[in-house]
Parts: sequence; C-alpha cells; structure tokens
Amino acid sequence: VVSAFVTLLPVALTQTHGLSPALWGPLFALNPVLVVFLQLRITRWSRRIPLAPKLALAMLLAGLPFLVLSVSAALPVVAAIVAVSVVGEMLWAPASEVIVSRLAPPGALGLYVGVATAAAWVGNALAPAVGLNVRASRGDTAMWALVAGVAVAAALLYWHAARAHEEAVAEPALV
Repeated sequence: VVSAFVTLLPVALTQTHGLSPALWGPLFALNPVLVVFLQLRITRWSRRIPLAPKLALAMLLAGLPFLVLSVSAALPVVAAIVAVSVVGEMLWAPASEVIVSRLAPPGALGLYVGVATAAAWVGNALAPAVGLNVRASRGDTAMWALVAGVAVAAALLYWHAARAHEEAVAEPALV
C-alpha cells in the first residue's frame, strides 16, 4: 500500500494525467517535508489510539485516497491525496514496528524485524509488478481499486493481529 505512492502514482500522473515529470519532484517532496514537520506530532497525538484501529486507519489513509484520481487529477487534489496518504504512512510506520515487536516471542525479535523488513521490500517489488500490469490491461481506475482493496485487506489483517495479541496478553497464563 505504501509503495503505491512511490511506484504507481508518478507513472499514473505523468502518463495518464499529463503531469510534467518535473512537477512530480515537488509533489514527491511533500512526503519528507510533511514527515519532518508532522511525524513526531502525529505520533504524539495518536499515542492514545489503540494499535488495532491505528493500524487499520493508517492503511486506509495510505491507500484509499488514490481512488480520487479517477475523478480529478487537478494539482490541489493531487497534493491533498499525497498529504492524506503520507499521514497514513506516518501513522503506520511506528505502529507497524510496535506490532512486530509485540508479536515477537522472546529471543526472536531480530527474526521478526527482519521478516517485516523483507516483507516491505517484497511490497516494493510487487506494487509496480502487479499494479502496472493491472494498469496496462485494465486502466488506472482498476489499478487504484486494487490498491484500495489491498489497503482494506491490510487494515483488516493489522486489526486482527493487534486484537489477537491484545486478547492473548489479557488472558491469564495457564498453569
């Protein structure tokens, strides 16, 4: 879901919507600018939100805004899509690390972090491989619908994992 911003959005904007590749640079730069100015604030503001809804919301914010491109690709709309998606990424990044560390059994934290990191790289490879093939055969709207579907699935999976962990921690140990 997070990889869609880097790999799919610039292709769709420049090839379908006629955005100049040179204009993509400043739009892309919104990501690090927003992260620098908002990451710590968003982390602080969201610290009381339980992990399950935080991760679910993060995935939905990161993936669903791209559907708006099927209606409009005006520059202010694209900037808003980027901003909302980046907010989702800022919610997701620290929360995803927390869930990995909580799910890791004693002595396996490194393994769990390594698998989570590898999964992100797999996502970086699959987003363009699958997304651009869907775009080529079915168009941009289908590609964004796929991203939205993956975002919803990820939200549900994160919700389930976080809730299952919370329930396991809340249960008394069997002796």
